[in-house]
Amino acid sequence: VPGPDLYGPFWVTLTLVFLVAVTSNMSVYLHSDSKSDIEYDISHLIRATSIFFFYTFGLPGMLFLTLKCGAVQGLGFVELVALYGYSLVPFFPATFLCLMPWAIVHWIALGISTTLSGMLILRNVSGPILESDPSPAHTKAGPILMFIVGVHVIFYFVLKFTFYHHRKF
Repeated sequence: VPGPDLYGPFWVTLTLVFLVAVTSNMSVYLHSDSKSDIEYDISHLIRATSIFFFYTFGLPGMLFLTLKCGAVQGLGFVELVALYGYSLVPFFPATFLCLMPWAIVHWIALGISTTLSGMLILRNVSGPILESDPSPAHTKAGPILMFIVGVHVIFYFVLKFTFYHHRKF
């Protein structure tokens, strides 16, 4: 069985960048009172690119270095990149749900996507992290796992307030 690849995470991330850029601009258009004043905001594309590619490649890099310093074995950089890249898949339907005119739908759709994404990552990294921490209180594993959860909460708010927050709501 071949190991993890970088092809899938790259294209999942790139597809999500364009989906978020397009749907966030469409959302502004759909929620605007004056349709003639709306222009495509290219900065959504630039922001989405930096946010999602940092999430896919930067966060796994930081986690990999943290795990290496903590002597956690079994999780390589490519595995973490693949895991983080594929964990973005739940955000595909959420981007379309964020076109709806109700802010509560945005919160719920992004919340469910973030939860599913975080669960996928925690399910796959918690085993090796907990196995490498022999102490009964898991003094080393706890902060690492809380870091992963905390980053996901921050990611949730960044997506909501960067791309799907409209003054009208």
